[in-house]
Amino acid sequence: MNISADTVKWLLGGLAWLMSIGITYWIGRRAKIDDIRLKRIYEIAEEIAILIQKDHHERESLLEQFDENFGHIPERRDAYAAVDRFPDLYQSIRRMMGGLPDQINTLQDLNRTAIIYLDKTLTKLIEEYIAVTRFSYSTDGGFLINTYIANFFENLQSQEKLNRRRDLHEQIMEKLRKLKP
Repeated sequence: MNISADTVKWLLGGLAWLMSIGITYWIGRRAKIDDIRLKRIYEIAEEIAILIQKDHHERESLLEQFDENFGHIPERRDAYAAVDRFPDLYQSIRRMMGGLPDQINTLQDLNRTAIIYLDKTLTKLIEEYIAVTRFSYSTDGGFLINTYIANFFENLQSQEKLNRRRDLHEQIMEKLRKLKP
């Protein structure tokens, strides 16, 4: 079978055209996937930044409110008991305290998703921040035993945890700022 030079040129031209269409499609598709991934990275980073900022701000605010209300009381246990005994008087403190666990749980869920998209060191810092905010308490479900308020403020005011929480907050925010497009 004898194929002319024009036929070979025509076939190679057609083949090159098909290859260019395939390569263009692949590059375009890859760019679209990258754009979607980048958009998701920035969305997650923004959500994390908002939650971390809100949590940090509220914990700092609670520290200030505690000092303003109870800084003059020598025994902290008396201050914890006052917050517990007078819920109406310290309603804003209790409301802010009540919202923190949900924020931390939301942050933890978001961080589980972020592991796919964000740097491993950043997600580990977030996990450590979450761990520093956690504490345990005892309750009988009634009125006899409930150490939530005391343990919450002891965790909040622990100088070691306070310094670590502030340091982690700063590191996380710095890493999130570097993600800007």
